[in-house]
Amino acid sequence: MTKRLAAITLGVWISGVVMLLVANARPDALAVGAVVVVAAVGASVLRSALASVETLVWPVHPEGERERRLEDRMEITLKNELNAARRSGSRSLEVKLIAVVDERLATRHRIDRQQDPVAADELLDPSLRSLVDTSSAPVSTLIELRRVLDSIEDL
Repeated sequence: MTKRLAAITLGVWISGVVMLLVANARPDALAVGAVVVVAAVGASVLRSALASVETLVWPVHPEGERERRLEDRMEITLKNELNAARRSGSRSLEVKLIAVVDERLATRHRIDRQQDPVAADELLDPSLRSLVDTSSAPVSTLIELRRVLDSIEDL
């Protein structure tokens, strides 16, 4: 308790006892003092708690940051799949990437790679050609994966 709060508490206690004496209520000065002190301490705690509360400001993300975070999560997922495929010898990552290439060819260029491989080959760069060629080595490094992903985005 600060000196100021102690002085205010003492003043309220004395004035409370005097008012009760004037009203002929025969006050117990010690009980009145205890009530005043408890109220003062409660008010002091409440005031301190309210003063220490800070306004919570939620961050506003710049335009495109959410998409970037989603891309980062996607990249982490693909890295994990790449590492798992290297350990197990699985080609599941290539199958997914080939499906994305086929989907891009179909939606952006209206080409079905199975029906028109020549037209598809003209649009694919070397990294995507080696990806769709199932007899080639699988994507095994992060650099190759990034190159393939960049080529798919450019497609």
